[in-house]
Amino acid sequence: MVVPRDMKGCDTNELCKILNIDTAEFHKRLIKFFWKFKRSVKNYRTYIFETQMLPELNARIQERLYKFNGFYVQARTVRQYVYPIAAHTLGYVGEVSQELVDTSKLL
Repeated sequence: MVVPRDMKGCDTNELCKILNIDTAEFHKRLIKFFWKFKRSVKNYRTYIFETQMLPELNARIQERLYKFNGFYVQARTVRQYVYPIAAHTLGYVGEVSQELVDTSKLL
């Protein structure tokens, strides 16, 4: 996550090396935020800069986070379904195992 207002003094070159992106891609992502909200000047808002980082990448960023002013890591839950059909309406529907039935305490 990034808060553009707080980015003063951020070591963007090192962040680009860690994320394996070039500086052009870095600026492209930032410009997207400013272009989208340029009329309302929402540089205090928080924006998603990188999505679904691997644990190794997260660890590399966390140990150097003090160099990246305005950036922080936010954990969030991501759901995965066996069948991606109508998950938003039905949720995950599957057969209950006998072990789960035996251990459940229903009235």
